[in-house]
Amino acid sequence: MRSLDLDLPRQQPAKRPAQERRRDFAEIDRGFTTRQAMLEARRCVQCSNPPCALFGCPVSHRIPEWIDHIVEGRFREAWRVISQRNNLAEACGKLCPQEVLCESRCVVRHVGPPVAIGKLEAFIAQMARQQGWYDGRAAAAPTGKRVAIVGSGPAGLSAAEELLLRGHSVVVYERQKNPGGLLVYGIPNFKFAKERIEELIERIKNRGGEFRCGVEVDRDLTADELLNDGQEKCDAVLLAVGAEVGRMLSIPGAELGNVHRASDFLIAGNLGRTFIEQPPIAIEVGRTCAVFGGGDTAMDCVRTALRLGFEKVLCLYRRSEKEMPGREEDRHNAIQEGVEFCFLAGPVRFLGRDRVEQVECVKMRLGPPDESGRAWPEPIPGSEFTIEAATVVLALGYTVDPALAAAFGLDLERGVVKVSADLSTSRAGVFAAGDAVNGADLVVTAVRDGRAAARGIHRYLTSTPGESAQES
Repeated sequence: MRSLDLDLPRQQPAKRPAQERRRDFAEIDRGFTTRQAMLEARRCVQCSNPPCALFGCPVSHRIPEWIDHIVEGRFREAWRVISQRNNLAEACGKLCPQEVLCESRCVVRHVGPPVAIGKLEAFIAQMARQQGWYDGRAAAAPTGKRVAIVGSGPAGLSAAEELLLRGHSVVVYERQKNPGGLLVYGIPNFKFAKERIEELIERIKNRGGEFRCGVEVDRDLTADELLNDGQEKCDAVLLAVGAEVGRMLSIPGAELGNVHRASDFLIAGNLGRTFIEQPPIAIEVGRTCAVFGGGDTAMDCVRTALRLGFEKVLCLYRRSEKEMPGREEDRHNAIQEGVEFCFLAGPVRFLGRDRVEQVECVKMRLGPPDESGRAWPEPIPGSEFTIEAATVVLALGYTVDPALAAAFGLDLERGVVKVSADLSTSRAGVFAAGDAVNGADLVVTAVRDGRAAARGIHRYLTSTPGESAQES
C-alpha cells in the first residue's frame, strides 16, 4: 500500500506571462510536468466510495483508480481507465469547471485544496494524444445499420465513436467548413488549441466514420431524406446541434452597428480561413470593447477582444462576482491580462448614429433568489450612468434553434428538444443529445449525453418489436 502525502501543496502548472499571452492566440496553460503530476496524484486519499466519481462527475470516471496509476508512473494504464468513460478527456480536463464538479466533492478539500483532478486528466490525455495511444476497444461486427448524426460537437463526436464501436455505420453532417463544433468554433485557441480535437476526429475516421462538412440539414438535406427515402436514408438520426442561437437584447439601439452576438464575435475573432469561408461579422477594433455577461463565453469574448487590439476591455455583469457562473480560473486569467470588471450593472440602451458609441447602464441591487437559486438583480432608480464603447458584445447565453426541431416535427419543452430517458424524441428513430436537450451546458455533460444516446440508438436498432431493451 503506497503512503499518502497530505502535506504536499497543490501543484500549479506554469502559464505564459500575462503581458506576453495577451498579444497572441497561443494556448496559455503549459500543463503539468511529469513530476508535478506524480506529486499531485499523491495527494489523493483513495476513497473506497469516492464522492468525486459518484456524485461529482457526469461521466462517472473511476477517478481514484487512474490517479493511483499516475502515482506509480503507469500513465498508459491511467489512460486506458480514463478513455473507457470519456471520449473527450483532454477537452474536459482543460475546459470543464472541476471546482463545481469532481473537485467540489474531493474529501481532501476539508483539510486543504482539493486534488487537481481536471489538470491530471488533461496531463494524461495530452500524453496519450502525443504518444498515439488508443483505448484498445475493438469494434463489434458490422450490423448493417446506418446512423446520421447532425452536428459534430462534443455530443455528436462522442456518440459517433460509441456507435462505430457497436458496429454501426455513421455519417456526421456538419454545417461548418470543418468538424469539431463548439470545440473548434466556440472555444478560442488560447484555451484549447485546435490540434487537440483533430486526433479524435481522425480516430473516428479511422474507425470508419464519415464526415460531410458544409452540409446544413433542412437547407441542403431534408429530414425526410434522412429518414424516409433517397440515398441519405438512415436507420436512426441523432440531433447533436447544440444551442447555437445567441440571445440579443430588446432595448433601444440594439440594431446599431458593432453590437454583436458573442458567437459571431468569437468566430470572427478567433478563426481564419482554414475554418470559415467568410466571417459572420466584421470586427472594427476601436478604443473600448464592452462585453455584457458573466459566464465562460463572456470571458472568452473579453480575452479575445484584448488580443484583437482593443485598448480597453470592460466586462459588465448585472450581479456580483459571487454569482458569476463562469470558471473562476478563466476570470482570474482575464484579470491578469488586463480586463476590467463592472459588477451590478445592466444595459439600458445603446447610443450612437450608425454605430454604437456609448452604452447607458443602470446600477443594480440584488433581490430575492430566482429559480436558479441566485439573487435576482433589480435596477436602482436614478442610478443611470454612461460608458464609451466602440464595440459591444452580448454574451447572454444561447438557445436551441427551433427551426431544426420543427423540420423533424419534434416537440420542444422550455426551449429545448423534449426527450425520454433514453434520449429518444417524439419521432421514431430520432434522438437528441447535448445542448439541444440541456440548453447551453458543459462539454462533459455533452459527452455523457452522446454516450447515452449511442446506447439508446443501439437498443433501438437491435431490439425486436416488443422486446425488452437491455443496457448495452
